[in-house]
Amino acid sequence: MFAKVIVDIASSSVDKVFDYLCPFDVQIGAEVLVPFGNRKMSGIVIEFSNITNVAEEKLRPIEKILNGGISESAVKVAKFISQKYYVGLSDALRLFLPRKIRGEKDNSKSQIVVCLKNEEEAKTYASILPKRSQRQRALIEFLLKNVESSLSEVSEKFGRNNAKTLENAGVLVRKTAFLDRSPEIEIIKNKPVMLTETQQNVVLEINKKSGTYLIHGVTG
Repeated sequence: MFAKVIVDIASSSVDKVFDYLCPFDVQIGAEVLVPFGNRKMSGIVIEFSNITNVAEEKLRPIEKILNGGISESAVKVAKFISQKYYVGLSDALRLFLPRKIRGEKDNSKSQIVVCLKNEEEAKTYASILPKRSQRQRALIEFLLKNVESSLSEVSEKFGRNNAKTLENAGVLVRKTAFLDRSPEIEIIKNKPVMLTETQQNVVLEINKKSGTYLIHGVTG
């Protein structure tokens, strides 16, 4: 069994498929590390075959499976796009790769957020806090209203030590949240088309009887 691999599709327009030996189980769509000349390059397995045009003694094995890759169904869609729209298969496959593998900037950003572990327990804890812990109580009330907030915002408003004290007491928990920083796309709705009197008359005439019509004039 031979694996057909397109190499370096993240940065290359080379659309040639290369045959490699499979020393272990590999799935279609897997990202693999393969020897390529004097280098080692990543590639995507697009299919398997029992025949090859390369002399078997010249075939080299896949070295290992990498963490990237796409699903087999994505490979099928990429092949369809390549055939339907006459684009290179490597270009079509690139559409399904994660941004990091494509070498593009990842627009996501992570931040630490805090929230209450249990709202009822937090209310009980706030009720027994001493008067000198007003900022801790205020922080609990803030999170009861806002569900969660970034650690930086909480620290600025109520003090990092107060947030840490509540976290140590098991009232607060922190987690990592990811923000999508992709630019927003404004969708512009089409304005309703206003027909001229002549155009309206043509539409009325066409609606009277179905058929084929040849319309003369400039549309606008």
